Amino acid sequence: MKDYYYILGIDENASAEEVKKAYRKLSLKFHPDKNDGDKFFEERFKEINEAYETLVDPEKKRIYDFSRNSSSEYSGSDKQEEYNGSSNNNTSNSYNTNKSHEDNKNNDSTKSYKGSPSGDLNKKNKNIKTILFVTVVVGFVLFFLFNNTSISNNKTFEETTHSAFEWENKGVQNLNNKEYGTAIIDFTNSIEEFKKMNNYILRVGGSYGYRADCKYAIKDYYGAINDLNEAIKIFPWSSLYSKRGLCYYYIGEKISACEDFSQSADAEKNEEPRSYEAEKLIETYCK
Repeated sequence: MKDYYYILGIDENASAEEVKKAYRKLSLKFHPDKNDGDKFFEERFKEINEAYETLVDPEKKRIYDFSRNSSSEYSGSDKQEEYNGSSNNNTSNSYNTNKSHEDNKNNDSTKSYKGSPSGDLNKKNKNIKTILFVTVVVGFVLFFLFNNTSISNNKTFEETTHSAFEWENKGVQNLNNKEYGTAIIDFTNSIEEFKKMNNYILRVGGSYGYRADCKYAIKDYYGAINDLNEAIKIFPWSSLYSKRGLCYYYIGEKISACEDFSQSADAEKNEEPRSYEAEKLIETYCK
């Protein structure tokens, strides 16, 4: 089982805000678009996304913690001893098992002496065989159902993935052609498709950012702010803060605009190459 706490570099008792903070920092560092599509960063990025989606959701985190703690009971001392080649526990367990088996035999012998000699033993053996048979059958049934469900889910996932990327690509083309109304529809569809896929939350952020660009272009500043709020939750990039700051400025909220420009300047410090665009915005609109 993957250790999501280790992947995000946080403590098990970390708050939701700490999870988000760690995620944002790592997503910036390992994003494939910032690392020339390097496979290492792409895989690491997927793990970071997977860890974030699990730990930021209270119900998913509860289930994960339960599974993790359950598995750690084995993977702790027993697993370590097994890895080190120690056979002390195995010997002890074997001894206890044999001893228990002997005790059971003695008890059965005593019972047989007091009651019927072989009837109870035969009955007991039949019960054990029945239980084993039922267990095997149930196991095969569950295995069959699980495999069929996985195949069905994979097909749905692949179809949804194709549809989401297709809508987004259409939206980018229409955005570049300045067909903003059509592009907004395309990005709306891609957002809905991406939301169906747990592992593609980061792609949703991209579509929100693109749709915000369209709304900004047609001067729908309130709509752009709403989309930028969603995009910033996933990508706290300087360019997104700057764009939202401009939207606030154009609707007359200068204080909010300058706060966003300041946040943009802070974000720029962690970005390469640094553009100093935020400082220019502060000089232009906040002095």
